[in-house]
Amino acid sequence: MLINLTGRRSVRIATFHDALYRCSNCHSFDLDIKVYREFHHFSMIPFRPAGEKEAKIFCNKCGQGLRTESVRREYEKRARTPVYFYLGFILIGLAALGVVGWQFNEDRKANSYIASPQNGDVYLIKDTQLNLSVMRYLRVHEVSADSVYFYPGNLAYLLGSTFDSSDYFQLDFVETHSRAALKQMRDTLGITEVFRDYDNGSGFNRLR
Repeated sequence: MLINLTGRRSVRIATFHDALYRCSNCHSFDLDIKVYREFHHFSMIPFRPAGEKEAKIFCNKCGQGLRTESVRREYEKRARTPVYFYLGFILIGLAALGVVGWQFNEDRKANSYIASPQNGDVYLIKDTQLNLSVMRYLRVHEVSADSVYFYPGNLAYLLGSTFDSSDYFQLDFVETHSRAALKQMRDTLGITEVFRDYDNGSGFNRLR
């Protein structure tokens, strides 16, 4: 069975009581005006208004529905479209801000890790092998005043960059980069991520 997640829905957006206009049926001055408007929704989450406002007028004394055009238009103008009619776009905007904020924080942490490297830090870097762009992992082995020494990962990654369960860091090889070179690599996006305080499940503790 197919479920249609999109559509339009009408809701009441305002209610007014009017004692200035007279009921054309019983001549009492006791009218209720309810204003409705439709919105487009996805999975019942409002995204934007649809169509025009519609006022419905009833006499509280005789119950007669009235179609006085001037009164209807007056109250349609007075009724405000609720902010929640744009809830979908608001949520998307908040989610985007959250992602941007998270990425900014991750970038800030990575930059601080590169400025103050520690043994065990793991770098994910872009590299070129056999004219192919690949991703590689490096694990900090030793830090000196002007250089950082790494154990290189055994694998290079063409597609994806999650540390593979068969990958490990090679104790027989040491790769050296100056601190200045690492900063430049970070500035040019040659270093995409830096990991610290990871758990054993990451696989970054596999050294052979």
